[in-house]
Amino acid sequence: MVDIANLFTTPEQKKAVVDSLANFGATVERATTQAYDRFQRWFGSAQDRAEQWFQVHVRGITIFFSIMVALLLQLDTIDIFRQLRSQPAIVAVLTKSAPDVLAQGQPLLQPGASPGTNATEAENCSGAADEYRIAKAKLGLNWL
Repeated sequence: MVDIANLFTTPEQKKAVVDSLANFGATVERATTQAYDRFQRWFGSAQDRAEQWFQVHVRGITIFFSIMVALLLQLDTIDIFRQLRSQPAIVAVLTKSAPDVLAQGQPLLQPGASPGTNATEAENCSGAADEYRIAKAKLGLNWL
C-alpha cells in the first residue's frame, strides 16, 4: 500500500489513498459476506421446496399403492365395518361366540401345543367351526 501511496506527491493524497485502500478491503469482505448470506438463503429455500415436492409426491405414490394393494388383496374392511354397524344382530352373535372361541383357542397357547394334539380338542374345534358356519349362514354372513 505504501508503494501505491508513493505515486502521489502531496501528503493529503497519500493519506487518502492509504485510507481508501484500507476501506476497500473491508468493503470487499462485507460484500462477500452479504453475497454468501444471500446464496445460503436462496439455496435453503430451494432445498425446502425440493423436500416439499418430494414429500407430496411420495405421499401420493404411497396412497396409490396402498389402494392398489387393498384392491389386489380384496380387503373388505370397510364392507365388514358397514355391515357390523348396520346389523346389530351380527355384532350380538359374534360377541356371544367370542368367549367360546377364546376358550377353544386357549389350549393352543400352551407351550408345545399344536392343533390336533389330542382327538378331543380336534373334535371340539371341528364342532365349533360347524356351529360358526351355521350361525353365519343363518345371518347371511357367508362373506366372513
